Amino acid sequence: MTMTNQSQAAAWRIRRRNRSQQFIAAATAWRAGLIVVPNDVVQSNGMAWIAQNGGTTAGGVGPNNSSGALFTDGGGVQWLHTPLLLTIPTPI
Repeated sequence: MTMTNQSQAAAWRIRRRNRSQQFIAAATAWRAGLIVVPNDVVQSNGMAWIAQNGGTTAGGVGPNNSSGALFTDGGGVQWLHTPLLLTIPTPI
């Protein structure tokens, strides 16, 4: 049986989403006191976040999208939400 173009596209999106969810789950969980450098990836609230600058994380609230895709934690580390990860994040 041959898949239609629409079915192939849907299957590709499902595989990409599943792979992204696996990478996000494997990323280091955000926590206060974490030392990061730019481009480190953490997961917070089930989402992936990329450090825009280095520093030590602080505060009681991890990155979240309450104010959009950019979040600054209590330690001054800026985080940018990334919706899909297509490669395995480097462990912190």
